[in-house]
Amino acid sequence: KAIQEDAQIQITSQNKVISTDPPYYDNIIYADLSDFFYGWLKRSVKPIFPELFQTIATPKSDELVASRYRHKSKQDARQFFLNGMKKALKQLNLTSHPNYPVTIYYAFKQSEQTGDGGMISTGWETFLTAIIDSGFVITGTWPINTEMKSRLLSIGNNALSSSIILVCRKKEGDKKITKREFLKDLNEELKQSIEQFVDLPPVDRPQALIGPGMAVYSKFSEIRDFQGEKLTVGDALTEINKMVNVIQEGRIEEYDPETRFAFEWFKSYGFGPGDFGKAEILAKTYNLGVSVLEDKKIMSLSGENTKLMSYHAYSDENYDTVWSILHNLVHWLENYGEKEASSRLRHNSRVDGNIIKELAGILYEKSFQKGLHEEARAYNSLVESWEEISKLATSEYSSDSEENVLL
Repeated sequence: KAIQEDAQIQITSQNKVISTDPPYYDNIIYADLSDFFYGWLKRSVKPIFPELFQTIATPKSDELVASRYRHKSKQDARQFFLNGMKKALKQLNLTSHPNYPVTIYYAFKQSEQTGDGGMISTGWETFLTAIIDSGFVITGTWPINTEMKSRLLSIGNNALSSSIILVCRKKEGDKKITKREFLKDLNEELKQSIEQFVDLPPVDRPQALIGPGMAVYSKFSEIRDFQGEKLTVGDALTEINKMVNVIQEGRIEEYDPETRFAFEWFKSYGFGPGDFGKAEILAKTYNLGVSVLEDKKIMSLSGENTKLMSYHAYSDENYDTVWSILHNLVHWLENYGEKEASSRLRHNSRVDGNIIKELAGILYEKSFQKGLHEEARAYNSLVESWEEISKLATSEYSSDSEENVLL
């Protein structure tokens, strides 16, 4: 049964379980797209449904999208969308069944991710602001796995590449806190969440981690910073992204010295060339030398420059650092598939596989920030395939043991 009503004033959702897919800011202008079909449908079915075809083209002024050409400026378009979305979501908040969450779908462009790996765009920030201002607490944000493959194909492009389910409940209470208190709660929550989401593909983690972060932010009625200014949704998203980076990079300190060096060098140069003298200075802080790093097949020298070896340059050797084992696995997965990659993992079983997978996730985010989309896709593929690779490595190890016993 379909009923057409204005979302800002409707009461059809009274005491209902609500799942809604609202317009995505300025991503898709539905009325403009509908004009193509409207012209043909008007010619063919107007005699059957005359009330639906009374206008020359589809109505557009009330459509709840941030269309720049329908308003005086981008800011006016944003305000129109924000005001209308707040009214519509407020109505859902008032009418929805109190015992069930409201689920809201949002789609964003992969290019809307910021340079620090986070997700702060005008559309995303405006949409979250509308949800929170309407009286909801965001308790979870979950990527939709069915879109994963298309999302990988669109890394680096401007296509709609990810869909997110936002889980929302009605806010209770009116508690105000300081930014210091917010950051303390946020740190505790994100540390737990990063552990919980370790098995998610890296491409999905920024979206998923927004949920716990915004749950901390949105449950309070007001958060004031050190100068007494109100902390906005955009400010909260910035703090969430910064803290995720700090927590994840802090875990690198537990790795071997060669991997810690390689990670620091990668943050500055990626796989591009850098000055030999700077590499030598950085290596000394980890009690290493560039020659040692070259022997361990982590770096290569060329005249006055040196650079990290790309995963393309790795071979079938056995390696003894997390960094080199990871890139060897990426090489084998890319060129030969999961079974052969599992064989390399088995030969390097003395290194904790969870650490390798964790580093792949961190390097995905750093690669995306640096515009290294091929590398980002490769790291993400390794994490996605990790369960199968680990299973194959274990089964191969068992088979080898049985053969040895028989021999």
